[in-house]
Amino acid sequence: MAIMILSKTQFLSCVRDLCADCRTAYGMLEYCLRRLRYIVFLFKDKSDEQLMEAYRDGNLKAFDMLYNRFKNNLFRYLYRQLGNEAVAEEIFQDSWAAVIKHRKTYTVKSKFKTYLFHIAHNKLIDYYRSKHHSKQDMISYDDSDDAICDQNQYNDETVKKDISDDVDTLFKHEQLMYFIGKLPREQRDAFLMHEESGMTLVEIAKVMNVSRDTVKSRLRYALQKLRFDMERLHE
Repeated sequence: MAIMILSKTQFLSCVRDLCADCRTAYGMLEYCLRRLRYIVFLFKDKSDEQLMEAYRDGNLKAFDMLYNRFKNNLFRYLYRQLGNEAVAEEIFQDSWAAVIKHRKTYTVKSKFKTYLFHIAHNKLIDYYRSKHHSKQDMISYDDSDDAICDQNQYNDETVKKDISDDVDTLFKHEQLMYFIGKLPREQRDAFLMHEESGMTLVEIAKVMNVSRDTVKSRLRYALQKLRFDMERLHE
């Protein structure tokens, strides 16, 4: 194997060329980083709805920011609904795929969070139907004669305070996840949207296509059942 011996002048010339190439590469890297910082700055104060509109109009970076804002909450919601990581991941991907598929027709009619969870909620219903889940898993008890959700007895602030107080205590127990999984599906759905994603009663009602009072009722029943199960566990 032949070895090329460079003169001092040739060696210095090679070093200069190498340094020039490095400066060019470094300059390109700096440019890309500046562009990235600019894009983040441009979108960081945008609302979810503005980001979705930007994505609808062709800005892919806007979608990346939306995805990063909601990926954790959405996946936790699906996983705790289903108790199966693989199925949760599948429905998670299907939900985002639907957002992508219908982006061109997107218009702001409600919060993007409501739009996204409405898609995921419908995907869940399709999954339950396809697997022929039992009627018990599909029903809720909103129409019972002794429904606790009396409009004159409870207002939104009361419900919010009661739920927050109870959940702060209940979530300290690992067994709570098991009991949540045993709730009727529609109660579990409302409970997880409220607690995992911080959605309001009105937002949950829009996702589930029910009244706000129905959501209150589902949350109340869910909490009653969870209290009962947790108290019985520690008897």
